[in-house]
Amino acid sequence: MIAPRLLACSLALLACLAPTALAKTHTFDTVSEALAEAREGKIKRRDIVEIRRVTVTAAPAQKDDLDYIYVNDRDRDGDGLLFSYPTYWASGADPFDEDSEDPFDDVIVVPEFKRGWEISVSGRLEERDDGRGWHLFRPGIDNWNNDEEFYDFEIDKPGTDDETHTIRAVFTIHSKEALALPSRPTRVRVLPATTVRPGQLLVVSARNVGERGRLLWDGKTLDTHFDRRPGILTARVPSDASNGTHRLVVRNPQVGNSRSVRIRVIAPPAPPVPAPELTRVRRVGDLLILEGDHFRTAGDLRVQLGNRNLSVISRDKVSIVAALPAGASTTSKVRVKIGTRSSDRVSIDGSSSGISGGLSGN
Repeated sequence: MIAPRLLACSLALLACLAPTALAKTHTFDTVSEALAEAREGKIKRRDIVEIRRVTVTAAPAQKDDLDYIYVNDRDRDGDGLLFSYPTYWASGADPFDEDSEDPFDDVIVVPEFKRGWEISVSGRLEERDDGRGWHLFRPGIDNWNNDEEFYDFEIDKPGTDDETHTIRAVFTIHSKEALALPSRPTRVRVLPATTVRPGQLLVVSARNVGERGRLLWDGKTLDTHFDRRPGILTARVPSDASNGTHRLVVRNPQVGNSRSVRIRVIAPPAPPVPAPELTRVRRVGDLLILEGDHFRTAGDLRVQLGNRNLSVISRDKVSIVAALPAGASTTSKVRVKIGTRSSDRVSIDGSSSGISGGLSGN
């Protein structure tokens, strides 16, 4: 009989050696059910999500060694899932074979999905890095030694030199009824519907948006997000949008663009440009040191002694250094003009026979 303390230690050791908590499997009937659980935080990173029946809404494409399709509930427009799987599944290549021989062609095969097919899918569900929806994915074979990943291939004969592998069940095809492509996006409605201002949020509803719908502003793609409600897109008016009428278009990459909707922008007036403010003028030898504010305002800057323009040596936002011509009268007042805006005239505050001290602020 094993002593209780020894049994407890043995169980503790087994717990330490065992992998971290096993992944939980969540099974759903629809995409919308899975997304609702995910948004409530009920699906953890390592969990596996199975959806019994989805509809392929976009034909397969490839990117970064992955094949991917978009899936959704039938007749549900937008707010679906991006589903990706390693490219070698579709190619029939065996990632274990170092001699470029492929005895498993009949095992690693993925059908060429068509829009409208109804299938079941499984994988890990995570929010996409770009914030544009959710991604259901199957990790590749590179992760097969990582305890945090589940395996896509299993060794049939462990402990032998015969590397025979089978792919885990990934797809179940329920229907191969292909659907024709939808029409271009229609019934476009925009809120606010009258006028907008730069940076304002736009909420756009439309039919036939698809899973990759985007908004175009005067032909340029906006940073577009799907709302949680199907068929709803959101984006912001460009911050540099000018006053006047602009064109907004809903784009579905599968079928094209909607008719344009006219959006009127009323940009707030630009803040008034402050006039230069001159508060003090000091003479230091043959230099005049001007102090004040708003000396960096855009425009042609002039320093005038009476009606005579002086040569400006340097300036920043709050100070100006100007050359005092020989023989110039220091009893005249000084002013700063930038464009059509002018400061008050200010008398020169004292003088000295030479440059003494530093030119502070320059």
